[in-house]
Amino acid sequence: MIKESMTIQGLHVISLALTPIEGWEVARRPLNTASAAEVRLMVTLTVFAVVVLIISFILLFWARAKYRQIATLTATNEKLRQEIAELKRGQVEALENISDAEPPRKEIPALNLQARN
Repeated sequence: MIKESMTIQGLHVISLALTPIEGWEVARRPLNTASAAEVRLMVTLTVFAVVVLIISFILLFWARAKYRQIATLTATNEKLRQEIAELKRGQVEALENISDAEPPRKEIPALNLQARN
């Protein structure tokens, strides 16, 4: 079934590529007679198609792995940004507490005039 479908598609492509006279010459030949050059060409094209298919699958899986890695890094990056924001908020609160607090009073005996009187 697959071979018949491929044969019909091949004949359709050939019929579009050939001139009418060449098409009639091809139509007169039996389907099972192919020259050695045609067989080599078909084998070469088939091998090329298989190699391209394998490379495509490899690239597909590589791209999928890279996408997952990027998604993981993005999630980690977002978590780190949230932690940094929390730390900055803590620093701001600590600085506000420090600036709002009154400095401790130190009593210096030489400057304490009230204590002498």
